[in-house]
Amino acid sequence: LNPPGFVGDWAKFIADTAWFPQPELALGASLAFTATMLGRKIRDESDIRPNIYVAALGRTGIGKEHARKVIKMMFAQTGVDGFGAEKLSSRSAIERTISATPSCLYMIDEFGHYISSIMNPNSNSHLRDVSSMFLELYGSSSSKFFGTDKANSKENPRFEINQPSASIYGSSTKESFFGALTSEAVSSGTLNRFLIFDAPEERPPVNEAGIIGDIPLKLTNLVRTYNDMPIDPGAKGNITKLGI
Repeated sequence: LNPPGFVGDWAKFIADTAWFPQPELALGASLAFTATMLGRKIRDESDIRPNIYVAALGRTGIGKEHARKVIKMMFAQTGVDGFGAEKLSSRSAIERTISATPSCLYMIDEFGHYISSIMNPNSNSHLRDVSSMFLELYGSSSSKFFGTDKANSKENPRFEINQPSASIYGSSTKESFFGALTSEAVSSGTLNRFLIFDAPEERPPVNEAGIIGDIPLKLTNLVRTYNDMPIDPGAKGNITKLGI
């Protein structure tokens, strides 16, 4: 739960500033955020990209919302791009956010209920398209993603995104998340794409963290450095080694 470098330092800050510290969930949040900062900029020698889907699970009242709060503070304090959305109701909504921010983080609360709605065969087609869209984006991180063809292609042309990098940080109770999953979620590959971070059942002692001030410069400076990295997909392996 304490990896070296930015991921571990950012996870520790998230946990240390929480009233109910959750190191497991903080690590998941840190990985998802870091993946967003390095999206379209880093790959390994087998062309694997850093985009990840994280499910942060814990019972009600255990402090699942804190990581989202601190990540939004980081975006606001540094002014970097990367915040996608918190609610997505259609394929076109995802296309709109990913075209504006090709490497972005979707932070979704009540994720179990959300999964249930987008995978429910009785839901409207706009919601059902969200699930397939996330699958397509995940598989397109090392290639081009083509948006939906429009009826009027001259006035509303189809867009192309080179190497989109969509990451998800979804928080939910365990019951809601696992209750929403069906055999289709496994066979379609939806569940296979998620890293699941599970908070302990027992709520930790209260950490009287107080109101969070500015995020330390050591962290914000690194985030700005990652944000300013050039996109160079032609390089081999790690494009730049920054001690992440």
